[in-house]
Amino acid sequence: MSDSDNPKAPPYKESMLPKPAELITLPSYMDCHDHAYTQIVIGLKGQAEFEVRGQGNLVGPGQGCVVTACSDHAFGGVIHQSDILVLNMPKPTNDDPEMLQKINNL
Repeated sequence: MSDSDNPKAPPYKESMLPKPAELITLPSYMDCHDHAYTQIVIGLKGQAEFEVRGQGNLVGPGQGCVVTACSDHAFGGVIHQSDILVLNMPKPTNDDPEMLQKINNL
């Protein structure tokens, strides 16, 4: 039985685990999404705009923000090429309440 035939299988997008870290060049337009894991975003080059739960923030080199799990957020490059480092935190399980609390306290 494949995942598509299994009603208990999570949707394809949710079952894919993100890479632990990613270097990303942001588009020059705003994009938005959410996901079930927390991210730490660090600016490397240029300037980016992030809006997390309605709170706006400009992120430049050496600056950053935290995108908590299941938070709607928008992002885009503001000045020239905007490169960021994204650290994808492990998705905690309900059987690890200590890890869940540590990530939520970021």
